[in-house]
Amino acid sequence: MLLSSLLGRAELAARPRFFWLALGYSIYVLAGPGMLSGAGSPLGALGLVFWALTASRPGPYKARIEWLLGALCFSAQTTWMALVFWAAMPFVFVAYGVWAMYPGALLWRLAQRLPLSLATALCWTGFEALLTWTKTPLGLSWLRLGHYAGDWPTLAGSARVWGDLGLGFVLAAVAGFLADLWRARAVGQRVSGASLAGVGVPLCSALILALVVRPPETEIGPRLLLVQPAFEQKRKQLTGDPDQLLRESFALTAEALEQNRAAGGREPDLVAWGESMLFCSWMEAGLEDEVGKLDLDPWHVWKDLDAAQKRRTVLELRQREAMIVGELLGGVPGAPPGAAQVLGPETFFVAGLDVLVAHEGRLRGMVGAGLWAPGGARVGLGTKVHLAPGGETMVGLERFEVVRDMIHALANYVPDRLAAEETSSLRLPGADGAAWDFGLSLCFDNAYADPYAGPLRRGPLDFHLVVSNEAWYERSQELDQMLAFSRILALSTGRTLVRVANSGVSAVYGPAGRELARLRVGGRDRCVKGALMVDLPVPREAAAAHATPFVVLQPWLLPLGTLLPLLGLVVCGILGRYRREPEEYGQGEASAPRSPRGTGAQAGPEA
Repeated sequence: MLLSSLLGRAELAARPRFFWLALGYSIYVLAGPGMLSGAGSPLGALGLVFWALTASRPGPYKARIEWLLGALCFSAQTTWMALVFWAAMPFVFVAYGVWAMYPGALLWRLAQRLPLSLATALCWTGFEALLTWTKTPLGLSWLRLGHYAGDWPTLAGSARVWGDLGLGFVLAAVAGFLADLWRARAVGQRVSGASLAGVGVPLCSALILALVVRPPETEIGPRLLLVQPAFEQKRKQLTGDPDQLLRESFALTAEALEQNRAAGGREPDLVAWGESMLFCSWMEAGLEDEVGKLDLDPWHVWKDLDAAQKRRTVLELRQREAMIVGELLGGVPGAPPGAAQVLGPETFFVAGLDVLVAHEGRLRGMVGAGLWAPGGARVGLGTKVHLAPGGETMVGLERFEVVRDMIHALANYVPDRLAAEETSSLRLPGADGAAWDFGLSLCFDNAYADPYAGPLRRGPLDFHLVVSNEAWYERSQELDQMLAFSRILALSTGRTLVRVANSGVSAVYGPAGRELARLRVGGRDRCVKGALMVDLPVPREAAAAHATPFVVLQPWLLPLGTLLPLLGLVVCGILGRYRREPEEYGQGEASAPRSPRGTGAQAGPEA
């Protein structure tokens, strides 16, 4: 009886709807990255079979059930947020529930005329696209169905054309087709040709695109040393001696370099540390002359300083940066004069640090990473485009004193960082005269596509470097979700992507989306102390300007994904196709579509 209720077309009672939708969302969540397996599995699309069979039918409490179970599903994927700011979780729960009602309402409309193979793909992809396109805090770019397929190269290769959103469309179409097939077989019928076309076209397109659109030919490029000290976030934020953390990072770097030299390995071209690991600030050029004229927020630690004190503070911080970088590139802190350098004479250095700038008459902080040449001279700066909600921005809520006091008590600072407009591209010279261009992004940028496609649209790029701090998230599923993003981004853009973290997971993904290296110590790969030496594959010179179709299409994919299901509604409405009378499989009578809440004289009893 319960199974037969799933496969019908008429109004669905509340209890079977709750059961089957809960089962579908459970499959979807458990198959995701970081849940039952690290990489996740495209079999999570099977959960959408149950979603399609329930959301496409009206009935009592439809919207409420979809709100509740959607909130539980997507909140389960993001429980790591509580490790940053637990008070945000009630808002996350409510917001995700509201979002989850959107695709269900769309599907109920479109499925009255379209096969589920097409309707499911349109509605689920439209939901993911709109959620990603909407700015935080109302929207969030996070885990999408396409990220489940990163470990299936035969299918995932098509992301070089349509990214994770296109991959998700294919998987959702497969789920919708299986729903059509199951429903038809239950009454001894064949699945319709329209349903076959709805899955066959995107699936065959994905397989063909994966074969035809190949990643660029590569050669061995720069050698990088990734240093991960695995500092806990509490120790990193609340320690009274940041210099002690610096000394530990220095020692770990020196140890890795000595092991490499003892093994006869060539010196790295670049040593990379994680986000905010330098424990100093990058002062914008000329800031010492402007700081006395700038407005400061009421919670800023300099608010009670006069102009002379502010200038002196900026100069002191600039001197600290020069001292730390100089010690790293010129000798171990505390060593006697003439001590051997930590880094080789031709090795560059990149690390995350705070950035202070003048912006629209105010002194603002940014999340950044600096690149320094041998000898300590500044080369360039990368700053974060997408700020982590709760950790780096309160999206205006910091203006309220009660919110400000609460977050300060939890994190020992107020998240009010300024976001960058675009990801920086920097040049890394090599010892043999070669040079490589790379995009420098930070942490939460890794969840978005534009920081990786954007630099490639502006010019040649050899690899991506993500400087991250995931100590916030301990050993949660967030670490695996970030790796899933990294794999798809490397594959979509056709460039090697390197992740160096303070904690979390440091790893390298090649242009074909394959994992090339991961820091492991004692069989463990997260929150471990160690260093990883890796030679990066980069495009051959002839292919350096090669950009995948995804790079070109990326700005249009989210708008397109959002608009397609809405266009479907308009077209079906114009054709007057909502008035059909779908026949209930397994019954001999027609049952007209009802409202999602099952109101009206014909509404069935609630189970």
